[in-house]
Amino acid sequence: MGRETRPLRDMLTASIQTCKLPKDLYPDRLNQDIEQFSSVDWEQFPQGLPLVALGGHLTFDFPLSSTLKPTPLLAQCSRVQTWLSQSQIILGRTRLVQIQPHESLTFTEAQTYYQSVQRSLWIPLVNAQQCRLKLKDQKDQVVTLDQNRLYLFNPEESYTFTYEGTYEGNDRFVALWIETPQDLDLPKWVTDPYQFTPNPTATVLTVPYCFRVMNPLELEDLLLPLKTELEAKTPALEYQKLRPQIDRFAQEWVKTFHQFGYSLRGELKYQDLILFFKEKIISQATLYLPINGLGKRSLKLIASVLMPTEQTGLRQFSRRVMDKRKKDQILDWQRVSDREIPHFEKPIFIVSAPRAGSTLLFETLSRFQEFWSIGKESHDLIEGMPALHPASHNYESNRLDETIATPEIIQTLQKRFVAQLRNHDHVFYLNLEADQRPNPIRLLEKTPKNALRIPFLKAVFPEAHFIYLYRKPAPNISSILEGWRLRRFVSYRNLPHWPYQEWSFLLIPQWQQLSHCSLAEIVAHQWTAANAAILQDLQALPRNHWQFIGYDDLVNTPQITIRQIIKFAGLIPDETIERSLAMGLPTSCMTLSASSPDKWRKQEDEINPVLSLTHPICSLVEELK
Repeated sequence: MGRETRPLRDMLTASIQTCKLPKDLYPDRLNQDIEQFSSVDWEQFPQGLPLVALGGHLTFDFPLSSTLKPTPLLAQCSRVQTWLSQSQIILGRTRLVQIQPHESLTFTEAQTYYQSVQRSLWIPLVNAQQCRLKLKDQKDQVVTLDQNRLYLFNPEESYTFTYEGTYEGNDRFVALWIETPQDLDLPKWVTDPYQFTPNPTATVLTVPYCFRVMNPLELEDLLLPLKTELEAKTPALEYQKLRPQIDRFAQEWVKTFHQFGYSLRGELKYQDLILFFKEKIISQATLYLPINGLGKRSLKLIASVLMPTEQTGLRQFSRRVMDKRKKDQILDWQRVSDREIPHFEKPIFIVSAPRAGSTLLFETLSRFQEFWSIGKESHDLIEGMPALHPASHNYESNRLDETIATPEIIQTLQKRFVAQLRNHDHVFYLNLEADQRPNPIRLLEKTPKNALRIPFLKAVFPEAHFIYLYRKPAPNISSILEGWRLRRFVSYRNLPHWPYQEWSFLLIPQWQQLSHCSLAEIVAHQWTAANAAILQDLQALPRNHWQFIGYDDLVNTPQITIRQIIKFAGLIPDETIERSLAMGLPTSCMTLSASSPDKWRKQEDEINPVLSLTHPICSLVEELK
């Protein structure tokens, strides 16, 4: 005998609100839209088919950087689009979610600040009567859903949907899942009936875009249980040290909020305060707080401010890079003798702005047997030499020219490269017997900071040739913005004359003048400075010493593009590589989120205003092409 269920109204708490849909909006008329999606479509989006997302984009979302827009999938659903328009529901991120027979879908309480200020609105569309709902704090009670009602969950609630259907036909539970602001009221529908006619141009209402950080009242609400539990659980002496840090954080946050409010110009200052909170407060407070107490939840929510809502790409990136670094072998360059330095014949340096696809091109070219590389970027090899670190010239920039390439520096840097040289099978050059080491060798290297070092590299490696990889400003700036915000490309901390703790990617000339800029403006200046330096320095070299490659050509026509590079670099064509290129390029190990030509549009509200900074470079590139 099945478990007895009862209507939701008998067990409602403050965690859930529900109301009945008007007859004109009963969702059974939406079935035709739902049926058009195949199992392949659902498998592509295991968390649900995105109908409204940041920038209208189908992939990785950042809560602070875009306007909510309908996606192409919603455009395929004229009935759903009309239904959402006529319902007058104000939409946050919206998805179609399905649950197969005897499957469950659990939603935990909010894990991030952004999630904590959103509520989940569920509208069952298909087979609601066979879907059971359990609340975390009422595990012994099971609720039957009503297909003609909507359900609004608070972020503090954990709940599970279980579908008890059969395996016959296309049996499944389908619902609309809508993220809505915490202060949203349930819709008040007009009672007059109207004609429901599918309209593919119907306008849906979306939540207005806002750069979202904690306001002072939200911060006070989160800090209160934290301070209460710490006072009760922390030894007096330790609490006397910790409490002033919490008060300092709170005071600085309120001061910053009064200065910037919800303006992106305050992003780096807010990020600094979150770093202070993590380093000075979380590290100590977690020692004394109860595991499941409100204090630990406060720590987690405050620490998550400005972080992405979906961490999948971040975790994959971290794991893959860590796995790669485990293979690195540190060999002492000081043990490299002068006679062990091979002749570097026509080394190839890939130069570009950061996040322009240089890793993708490097990984592709490193499969050619002629090439040797150091297996990673050369930050440590170059800046590990005091004379080449920007600290040696007051952190002016990462710019290095030929004047600094003394004989001693040239020899030392070549030895540092030799100590890390490996072939495409990851066999280290120095681990080979002396008579098995090839000489000369072909070096392949890519480091975005080298965009500012072309004259220096030409002096250290006189036969150096360069591949200039150019990516258009809008998508490139978008990718650099992601890198800054994920904090996976921090290059310097506590720079002099910089009011913030961190700086990411290359240090461009006159960077000190950017302290009052938004992050998008800083990134646009980085893109411009990198490409300007490349263009200027390459023009001083013989034309056959460098090759221009467009990122779009590399991605869209990889076979043609790599053939151009083979001819330029004098490589031996490889049939295995040629066949693999016919299948398209693989995802780079440094990719943060799924690639798409229009991915940048999720941040276009930030990017469009700064594109004017890039126009002079774009004009020069067009002339070059």
